[in-house]
Order: sequence, then structure tokens, then C-alpha cells
Amino acid sequence: MRSTDLPSIIRNKKDLTRWDSRRSEILSLIEDNMFGRTPDIVFDRTQCTLTGTEFCPGAVRETYLLRVFKGSSCASMSFSVMYDSASEAGKSAPVILNINPFSRNAGILSNPKYSFCNGGVFPALLLVKHGFAAVQCNADEFSSDSAEKGPDDIMTLFPPQGANGWCTIDAWAFAGALVAQRLRELGFTSDSICVSGFSRGARTALWAAAKYKIFTSVYACQAGCCGSAIHRGKTGETISDITRRYPQWSCNKFKQYAGHEEELPFDQHMMLSLIFPRPLYISSAREDSWSCPEKEFEACVLLSAFHEEMGYRGLESKVYPSDSRTVEGELLAYHVKDGGHDCTVEDWEKVIRFLKKSGKDKGQQGQRNNTEDCGHKD
Repeated sequence: MRSTDLPSIIRNKKDLTRWDSRRSEILSLIEDNMFGRTPDIVFDRTQCTLTGTEFCPGAVRETYLLRVFKGSSCASMSFSVMYDSASEAGKSAPVILNINPFSRNAGILSNPKYSFCNGGVFPALLLVKHGFAAVQCNADEFSSDSAEKGPDDIMTLFPPQGANGWCTIDAWAFAGALVAQRLRELGFTSDSICVSGFSRGARTALWAAAKYKIFTSVYACQAGCCGSAIHRGKTGETISDITRRYPQWSCNKFKQYAGHEEELPFDQHMMLSLIFPRPLYISSAREDSWSCPEKEFEACVLLSAFHEEMGYRGLESKVYPSDSRTVEGELLAYHVKDGGHDCTVEDWEKVIRFLKKSGKDKGQQGQRNNTEDCGHKD
């Protein structure tokens, strides 16, 4: 059932003609009420070191350690880049940067219900074969997926301030943008950077694209609550569940909306609108009741209406799909597969087609020269 009395992306003609101003308002609403405000971050110095090189058939994977310093304290994370080593264009290929919040979660990585073991969640070699450079950002090394933060955590170096201080998902989004900025220094020259993620990583990918225009497109797989699903009327995981089980994923103020979703001054279609006019792909799974695929599609339908108001072609159908075929618009695509909570190669094959079709960054605004500085001092 579709929700009623949802707050609107566009409230009047002024919002339509002054989108940048309305966009800033929506971003502030979400910062102040859900993901918090990133503190002013300036590092005393940064260091990026190559720590390993692995050769695969037709590709090379380079692993780096990125360290940031504030006084005598340091936070760090590893990231890897796989690209075509046989082509001169390997380092100029469009990038897909996956935000990985599971690198320290052995229970999830070893769970056979997920596709980590067979490369489905982020099939780097497949992406390289399709002409992309594949970047894996281990964001949970930068900020742990825990309410308790250690001395080497970025959120310890720069603590949250007040009820709307930043949270772990905001820190992971910052980590993704920081890695994206480093790529050019490492010789990767493309201005096309798609940010992706699965589950809590998908929530982060959406938020990263909403905040940082260095990301030129997005793929979010089963982002669910606080990601791609409408809060109002949602079944499965709710704000109460999120704030009770994972309080680190949102700012302290968000707790007041547990059981009171109707009081939120925004809903998730508004967060998705912050990605406009960059391409966005969202996928669901029919048996993933925790994420509530119907509410994920509802958010897409609402976003599609906004796209149409802005002069772009919306989704070809507004009816919840009965099969796994992709429903497309000019800037938006969606599919719901059979099965449960997982990201598979089959999902990615659909995404690759959409990125290639919508791609080549036609009409996109994400450029390296207009993105936030992400704490660089050196």
C-alpha cells in the first residue's frame, strides 16, 4: 500500500526553479535528523602506501593503505583497485567504487547465504572485463561498525558534536569520498565514479552520493530502512529496529522518530532526490521482507515523478514488477529479483547494462573539481 501524507520533494514552483536551494534544505533536514553533520575535518598529514600487487588473468589488483593523522593520532583503511593491465586505457577506465562495511565482519563474510565467497557482492574481475576499474573501500577499518570506537577510529579523532553529530554511516561515506579523491593521485584519470554498496553499504553509497558530487552515479542493492525504502508504512526493519540494534548508524536525534515515522520532516525519496541529475540504480529482492522491496519501489516511483517534473523521462511503469526485468527511466532504474537478502552477479549484469546505456556521464554534474576537500591539508 502506498503511503499518504508524505513530505514533498518539490513543494511549489520556487522549489522547481531554484532546485539548488531546495536541495540544500533537504540535505540539512537529513543531516540534522538522521545521519548527522560531518565535523570540520582537517588532517595534519595523509599517507597513501602501496602494500600489495596481485596479478589476475587480464587484470591487476593493487592494494593501498591510506593513513590520516591528527597530531599523534592516526586512522587508517585499506582499499584495492583492480584494472585492466593489458590495456593502455586501464587506468582511464570509468570507476566503480564499492563501499565495504564488512571487511572486519567474519560472521557475514563466511555466511553461505551471501555471495561474498563467490564474488557476487562485488565482482571486481567481471567489472574489469566490462571496461571498468573496480575499487573496494574497506570503510569499516576507518570507523568500526560498533557504538564503541577505538583510539584509531576516525570518529575518535573527530568526535560527534551534539544530538546531530555525525554517525558511522556518515563516516563511511566520508571514507568513500576520501578514497575517490586519492584515485587521481594514483594515476586513475576518469571523472566517472559510480559508488556502490550492498545492505548497510548501500545505505552508505546513497548517502555518499547525496553529499559528495565526486560520485557520478550510484548502485544501491537492498538498502532498505534509512536507505532506499520509504519509512512511513514500512514493514520489516523500522527506525525502532535500527536505533536499538545499530545506534551507531544514525545521529542521536534520530531515536526520537522510533515508532513516530510520521513525524519525520523528510522521507527517503527526498534523500534519493539529492542524487539528481546523476544516474541511480536500485535493486531489491522479493523475499527480503526486512528491507521491504515494495517500499523501495515506492521511493523509486516518487523519485521518478520528481525526475519528470525536472524534465526527464520517468520510469516506464509505476506498477510493482511481477518479474525480475529492469524498469527504467532516463536517470533511474529498478529491479526486484527472486530470493533473499544478497547481491549477486545477476544483479550486477543488469547494473552494468544500465551504466553503459546511461553512462558515459552524459549530463552528469559530478566532477572532481567541484567536490568537497575531504580534509586534505597537504
